[in-house]
Amino acid sequence: MNSYNFTTTITRDPELRQTSGGKQVCNLAIAIPKRDRDKPTVWGSVAVWGKYAESLAGRLSKGSRIIVSNAEVMGIRSYQKKDGTTGTELELGGYNVTVEQRDRDQQNSNPRAERPQLPTFSGPPADDDDIPF
Repeated sequence: MNSYNFTTTITRDPELRQTSGGKQVCNLAIAIPKRDRDKPTVWGSVAVWGKYAESLAGRLSKGSRIIVSNAEVMGIRSYQKKDGTTGTELELGGYNVTVEQRDRDQQNSNPRAERPQLPTFSGPPADDDDIPF
């Protein structure tokens, strides 16, 4: 199976939910722009599970940048757009999610400053009954 690594922008505020089994899941709507400007942007969603889901939901908002590593396409969903046309969305799983550091000027001005340790999330839950899609 192919896996992908990319940096992306969150297109809506994160949605934090709880499964019937009590596990936290945070859904992130994302946009992956193509390098070739003639091709359309790829829209998708990333689900983050467990305690890290709650942490991300509290720190991220629309416009936040994240780095997604080792993503696998779990499904492709069609939906009706507001203009009546059909759109396609990728559902991604089996990944690592990291918050992108944006304040490069502050880091460059004091390279020895201690940076906060950002947690990394790895993969969906082992129990398929808790997957909300």
